[in-house]
Amino acid sequence: MDMEWWTPTGDARGYINHAKALDILMKNLDRKVQVPLSDVKTCSRCGKKGERFPVCKGCGEKAYCGKTCQTVDWESHKRQCGKTDRIDLLAFIPMIATLMEWYRHDNLASTYNISVYPALRHQIVNSPNPDAPLDQLSDGSSTRLVRLGDPMSPEEVIENPEKWWPTASNDQVRSRLRRRIESERFLLPSMVAILMAIMGEMYTTKYLPAEDTYDNKMKRRIRLKYRDSPISDFGIVKGSFDVKPEDTLAYEGSDQGVYRFMRGLIPTNHYWMYFTTASGEELILDCGLYAFNRCQVVNTRRYGLELDPPIRDAPFYFYDRSERKPPVVHDEKERFSMLRDYDLKDAIQWTERASSRQEREEHLKALAHWLGEFMERLEGNTITADVKNLTAARCLETLDELAVRFLERPVYLDYTAVSDSDVETK
Repeated sequence: MDMEWWTPTGDARGYINHAKALDILMKNLDRKVQVPLSDVKTCSRCGKKGERFPVCKGCGEKAYCGKTCQTVDWESHKRQCGKTDRIDLLAFIPMIATLMEWYRHDNLASTYNISVYPALRHQIVNSPNPDAPLDQLSDGSSTRLVRLGDPMSPEEVIENPEKWWPTASNDQVRSRLRRRIESERFLLPSMVAILMAIMGEMYTTKYLPAEDTYDNKMKRRIRLKYRDSPISDFGIVKGSFDVKPEDTLAYEGSDQGVYRFMRGLIPTNHYWMYFTTASGEELILDCGLYAFNRCQVVNTRRYGLELDPPIRDAPFYFYDRSERKPPVVHDEKERFSMLRDYDLKDAIQWTERASSRQEREEHLKALAHWLGEFMERLEGNTITADVKNLTAARCLETLDELAVRFLERPVYLDYTAVSDSDVETK
């Protein structure tokens, strides 16, 4: 019997026709979330508490209060121990930011009947320049109001920006406003798609000795770390942050014959990604601040991502909560783990490589259901079927992109931490 198979990271392919190979197949295709070490302050053997216990040097997945507990635990642990490759979060941030930016420009939205943002398909007929007076709204609040005029195609907006906004102070102001508007799209669905893909393509990998692999080469786990501590959890935070009225946007005008008033992203109902380490560090990654005029971007050219359209830099904000005086103060209201969410761990089976178009459609439908339910829990509102399908489709595309990156070990181990030279304001 001949069967084609893929490993969890898509890095080996071949045909099998004997009993041992069937056993190898099952070990390679057992696609489950491998939940990492939760903390280094609890002994994995006896449960003793401490400040920080050393972790197993082989895998980094167990912490022990002393040599005695490690020795006693070895009989059971040795079956799961093995080599783990850890990518520093500071080196992986540009990848996440790039994918977030890619989602703002790809063509998938039109596939699911989601139209381009009204402000990017209409002419701007007022002058919302940085030095212009703010507009007062009926509720007494102030904002930067963008008034929409005659329709334009999204392609024309890009090709003829002077026609799109003729009264802009200069080209830089015009370009920044367009990017701010683009940054308001699909913030939560994009984060959910990316983090689910990281779970599916990184946190399902496991150590396999050479004798348990098709190509007789040892397979290593791939995990994230921050400095010298493993990442123990990640997910999405719902909260708020302080922003000046002049850095918020709102829109009004006729769209398809109907007058509309729309607020941009609301800073009191904001979402960002969190990462925690086994040592207790709390880390924030916010890729949605550009919409609020926080125009910091990271250079992504060194990642060599061949995306269409090409992405050269991407908005991001990263902060370690242990540091003092953050430039942006995030106020957390509620936290939703993805890595440790039971429903998403069950749904991870649908992130497996599909062998046919029909099977991929089945995976997309299942992911749309589970990711949609997760987003509805976060928002407390109903998510449309089109947005659910878009989120699932982007998750599957991201899985493909990550699989290619994890294919060659020297490639992902060569990722280097973000430095000051990689960051600029645009």
